Amino acid sequence: DAGRSPLSMAVERLPEFASRLLQRKSRFEYRWWGNDLYMFDYQGLVLPREKDGGPLVFTSLERGDDVTLEDLVVRESRQELLESPVLRDLIERKWRAYGSKIYSRRIVVLLAMLAAVFVESNSPVDSLPFFVAALTTFASWAFFLRVELREVSKQQSFKDSTLEAIKQQLTSSIWNSLDFINLVLAPSAALLKVLSFDFLLRGDGTVLVDKATLEAAAPFVGLLNMSLAFRILQYASMYRSLGPLLVTLLGMLGDFVRFSTLLAVIIVGFANAFYTLVHYSGSAPPGLDYGVILQNMLIWLCGQVSLDLFANLSGPELLGAEFLFWSYVITTYFIGLNLLVAVFNSTYARVFQRSTSEWLMVRLQALREFEAPDLEGVDTYFKQLETISEQRSIGRGAKRSDDDDDDDVGIALL
Repeated sequence: DAGRSPLSMAVERLPEFASRLLQRKSRFEYRWWGNDLYMFDYQGLVLPREKDGGPLVFTSLERGDDVTLEDLVVRESRQELLESPVLRDLIERKWRAYGSKIYSRRIVVLLAMLAAVFVESNSPVDSLPFFVAALTTFASWAFFLRVELREVSKQQSFKDSTLEAIKQQLTSSIWNSLDFINLVLAPSAALLKVLSFDFLLRGDGTVLVDKATLEAAAPFVGLLNMSLAFRILQYASMYRSLGPLLVTLLGMLGDFVRFSTLLAVIIVGFANAFYTLVHYSGSAPPGLDYGVILQNMLIWLCGQVSLDLFANLSGPELLGAEFLFWSYVITTYFIGLNLLVAVFNSTYARVFQRSTSEWLMVRLQALREFEAPDLEGVDTYFKQLETISEQRSIGRGAKRSDDDDDDDVGIALL
C-alpha cells in the first residue's frame, strides 16, 4: 500500500514478524576493542528523509495518519522491539545528538521549581526569599507551560480538535498527569500567599486571602511538592542505572493497587461486623463509632495489635469481638501481608525481565517529546545516519545480550 511498508504494517499487526525484520537491519561483525561492531541499515527505518527534512513516515493502518516508525512503536506499545540492536542504536544516537542537552535544561528548571515551591511555601510573604522563590516559580512555570502547549500542538492531527488533543496529552501517561497538576498548583500556591499579604486589602480592610483559605490550600501545596519530586524521579530514570528500577517499582505498585482492592473489601467486611456487634443491642459503649473502628483496624495492619478497643465490652459481645479480632488478624496480617510479599517477589522477577525494554520506551517517549523541526542537533543526527548507513560502526546502545555492562558507547568507523 502507498505510504506503508512490510515493517510498518508488522509493527501494528505482527510484532513477532517486525522483530525478525528489525534483526535483519543489523548484522554483528566482530568485537573491536571491547565493543560490538555492527553493520546497520537505516533505510526503511528513518531514511530516506522526507522533503521537510524529517524522518521517513508511514501511513498508519489504524488511523490513516502519517507517523514515523518510532511513533508506531510507542502507539502500539511494542516495547520488545526496542531491544533490537538497530533501534537501540538509534535511541542512543538521538540521546547523544540532542536529547541529553534538552534533558539537562529541563531537569535544571524542574529542580529550580521544586526548590522555589518549597522556599515560598515556608517563607514569610514579605521576605526576600519568598520574593525570589515566587519569581523563580513563575519563570519555571512559563517554561513548562510552553513545553506542554507545544506537545498539545504535536498531538493534534487533522481529525482531532484542540480539546481532544489536550485530553489525549493528559491521559497518555501518569507523568503527563503530574505535569498538569504541577502547572495548575505551582502558580496557585504562590499567588495565594501573595494575596494573603496585608498590604493588599479589600475595601472593608480585610485581606484578599485569609488564614483559613491558606490552611485549606496547604494539603494541595504538599501534594505539589510531592508531585514535583516524583517528576524529577521520572527524569532521573532516563539513565540506565535508575530507569529499569523505576519501571520495576511501577510494576510492583500496579500489583499492590490490585491487592489493595481485595484487602479493602476484607477490611470493610470486618469493620461492618465489628460495628454491628457493638451497636446491635442499642447500647454501644462510647468511642466505638465506625471511623474509630476502621482506624484501629488499619493500625493493626501496621503491627500495633491491641485489644484496648474492646476494653468496655463484656459477655457475649466481648467473646464475639475477640473472635472477629483474631479472625481479622489471621486473615489480613498473617495470610494477606505474606501473600503480598510473595506477589512482590514474583512481580520483581517478572517485571525485571522486561525492565530494559520498558526503560528504552521511557527514553524514546522523552526523545519524541523533545523533538522539534528547528531543534539543534537533529540535522547532525540525520547526516550521521546517512554517513554510516550500511557501513561498519560500533553500535551506540546496541548489545547482543541484556547482561552486558553499561559501557555501551560507540564510535562510527568510516
